[in-house]
Amino acid sequence: MEFAPKHFNLFADFKQLSRHVSEAITLLDAALRAGETAPARSMAGIQELRRAGDGIVQRALRQLDRQLTDVVPREDAFRAFVRMEKVLQALEGLAIRLAAFRLESLSPLALRLVDLIQDCNGVLQDIIEALGEGRHFAEMVAQIDELANERHAAFRDALETLFQTETNPVRLIQLNEVYGWLDRTVEVLEDCAREIQDVEWADVIRDLDSLQEMELQVDGKRYLLRSEIRGTTGKVFQACGVALPPVLRAC
Repeated sequence: MEFAPKHFNLFADFKQLSRHVSEAITLLDAALRAGETAPARSMAGIQELRRAGDGIVQRALRQLDRQLTDVVPREDAFRAFVRMEKVLQALEGLAIRLAAFRLESLSPLALRLVDLIQDCNGVLQDIIEALGEGRHFAEMVAQIDELANERHAAFRDALETLFQTETNPVRLIQLNEVYGWLDRTVEVLEDCAREIQDVEWADVIRDLDSLQEMELQVDGKRYLLRSEIRGTTGKVFQACGVALPPVLRAC
């Protein structure tokens, strides 16, 4: 889809927003593996990235409001930006709790959820690159679905172990909340990837809807005139093993 015409530069903003997400995840990962003193230091950096992300989203929405044509589908672009913003908000919420609770360490099972945050973000960044290059990324979204299954299992195992082994009720409540936010962060990354996939499919549907035929009559003979193909239409027909009708044919 034409997500980034030069006069709007929306895709450049979207990529910048995604880089803020990656930087925040890197800060969070380092903090979680360093112990209780790191989250407070990292939280300021994550909050700064979230504020910068808010600015990018607001600028993009203003650009969409000024848009006079449908070159950039407003609703599709809006949802993609909002989903990415929610990732930054989830990371900030997690960082705030880690700094407040001053937890000395997390269990290996909980750190598996941290690994899944990194893994999901890696796939998400690949999807964004594919979107910018006009490549399809169904296989990448399938990887997200596999990671979602891993997330469910990792979250369940972490909670089961927590409730079986933790004897301090305050720490139990704190860790339960942190585990929930870890799970939520992975989930919003998954949602963001799927939202971008919906943008891609919306583009396919629009392109197919634009394909039309018109009946003409010339000197008593009838013809069908096909409109020009646009965007992904040719690739869709090719993938289905169906030949496009000629531009002009007798009927």
